[in-house]
Amino acid sequence: MNKISFIVPIYNTDIRKLKKCISSIQRNVGLESYEINLIDDGSKEEHSKEYRRLVNSRIAYFYKSNGGVSSARNMGIEKSNGEYLCFVDSDDLLVGWNDASEELDMVVYDIAFTSEKNVISLPFERTNLTVNTFYSQLVKNSILNAVYGKLFKKSFLEKYHIRFNENLVHGEDLNFLLEIMRNHPKIVYIPKCIYLYIYNAQTTNSRFKKQPFKILDNYIYNFNREFNLVKQYQINIQIFNERINTVVKDLFNLYLVNVLMSDHDSLRIKIIAFLKSLDNPNLAGKIRLFLLKSGNSILIPLAVIRNGYLKIKH
Repeated sequence: MNKISFIVPIYNTDIRKLKKCISSIQRNVGLESYEINLIDDGSKEEHSKEYRRLVNSRIAYFYKSNGGVSSARNMGIEKSNGEYLCFVDSDDLLVGWNDASEELDMVVYDIAFTSEKNVISLPFERTNLTVNTFYSQLVKNSILNAVYGKLFKKSFLEKYHIRFNENLVHGEDLNFLLEIMRNHPKIVYIPKCIYLYIYNAQTTNSRFKKQPFKILDNYIYNFNREFNLVKQYQINIQIFNERINTVVKDLFNLYLVNVLMSDHDSLRIKIIAFLKSLDNPNLAGKIRLFLLKSGNSILIPLAVIRNGYLKIKH
C-alpha cells in the first residue's frame, strides 16, 4: 500500500504544464512511497493520448466523461490506494515535502501564492489544531479554504462518507473542509511550505461570469453550513463575523464581474437581500452594501477600474 496518493485532475491541460507538475511531485517526494493518479475529466482525444504516455509504475491514468473537478477528485479518491491523499491542480507545483503521521486525519502545511517567495503561513509553530483554531485561521486567510497544501487520511474520508459535492460550481473545496471539520478530525499544522498555487484573476472572473446565480446560491449554501459548524463547536461569534466580511466582499465582486449582463438587476437584488440578512458587517462591508443599493451609475465605473487593475496586476 502506498503511503501518499497524489490526485491530479486534468482537463485539456497543456502537456508541458502537466509534466512540470508531475516532475515537481517526483522531485520533492523523493523515495517516499507514493502514487500519482491522473484523472482525465473528458479531455479531447489528442490530449488524452499524450496523458496516457505518461503512465508508469508510479503514475496511473483514469478517464471519465466530463463532470467537473469535484467528480474528477471523487474518482481520484476511489482509485487511490494511499493512506493519505493529496490533491494537486495540474497547473500548480509541489515545492517541498514533509512526512505525515498515521494518527492524523488532516495535515495542514504552508502554501505559496503565485510566487515561491509569497508564503502564506499560520501564526504558530508545529502543533495539533482544534477545529476552533483551524476555523479561526480559515476565516482570516481565504486561501486556506482550498484543499491543496493539505493531506487527508483516506480511512477518515471513508468512515464518514466524505466526498466533494458535485452539485457545487463554486466553494466545493470549502464545503469538503466543512464536512471534515463537522466530524471531529485530528488536525496537525506543519510549518513548511509544500505547495505553489498559481493564481489567475482572469480565470476567477471567467468562472464568475458563467453561472453567477448558481455561484451565489453556492455561497449562501456554504455560509449556512459554516453557521451550523459555529453552533456545533460554539465558536466565538466574532470569528464568524470575519467570514461575513469576506462573503460581502466576494459577492460584491461577483456582481461587479456581471454588472453588464442582461439579468444583472435580478442578481443585484438577490445579493442585496442576502447581505441585508447578515449581522454586523464591518465598515467596508456596509459601504459595499450601500454601493450595491446605489445602482449601476456608480457600479459600472467601479467594475471598469477593477478590471483594469486586475489586468495590470496579472
